[in-house]
Amino acid sequence: MRILIYSKTRLFAECLAAGLVRHGAVEQTLSAFDTVSFQAQLAQHRPCAAILDLSNPAAWDDARAAKALFRDTVLLGLSVSDSPEDIVRCAKIGCLGVIPYDSSVEHTVTFVRRALRGELRCSPSAAAEMARALCDSATQRVSQM
Repeated sequence: MRILIYSKTRLFAECLAAGLVRHGAVEQTLSAFDTVSFQAQLAQHRPCAAILDLSNPAAWDDARAAKALFRDTVLLGLSVSDSPEDIVRCAKIGCLGVIPYDSSVEHTVTFVRRALRGELRCSPSAAAEMARALCDSATQRVSQM
């Protein structure tokens, strides 16, 4: 498994990458600290997953752009709550899930594995909020026709 860590805080990205690569299931980790290096790492190395530190507002736009360019890469949000509202916000930009604040390296690898299998771990209230958001989106499309 090849994982890209994207954070504007270089020390954080490098430390998380170093921790994850020590796990037996992780073959390689990469780090990116700005939009240009993030897109370059995605294009050059084609990681199966990218973990994005969404504490920086610019990372939300970078996630949208990455999902448009690299549809096969699984995106996971970090540094946001796992509240229903934040999970829906992350889904709208292309993230398949949110890694909780209290996640360990082991749990983070588990989240990545589940996301790669197409699974989303979230609370029932988050699932309901996502269903409401999809319904609202479908209603808006129908009313625009």
